[in-house]
Amino acid sequence: QGVLVKGLGIFAVVREKLWGKEVEYVIQRPVFQLDADLSRLLNVKDPQENIFDDVEVEPLNYKWLLRATSFPLHVVEGFVEETILLYALQLWAGQNRPFIFKNIGVLSSTQGFLCLHFYRSCVEALEKRETILTLLHT
Repeated sequence: QGVLVKGLGIFAVVREKLWGKEVEYVIQRPVFQLDADLSRLLNVKDPQENIFDDVEVEPLNYKWLLRATSFPLHVVEGFVEETILLYALQLWAGQNRPFIFKNIGVLSSTQGFLCLHFYRSCVEALEKRETILTLLHT
């Protein structure tokens, strides 16, 4: 399943087949696909991660976020939108600051590329069997 964060991109988990010498491995790994409009606006590239058609993508569920806070829905929505806008403006101004997603990873810009580096614990939580192989491929 994937989550669309409007104005930022899509976070998803994809299943991939990798071949060993005699064995086929099927792994699950996290991917991030940058929003195309944001990419053009900032004139940055992201490693083209393929989020396949069979991955169901849904918009960010703000009501789910409400569980972690005592703020009203409109405040949570505004906070997310303004945080994304602030980050985009910083990148546009050449301030390459990391954007940290708790328990997921760090989004950072280096030499014109915007990449999400997933935490090891995030990858391990998604893939229990072939952890080392998945970490090498993520």
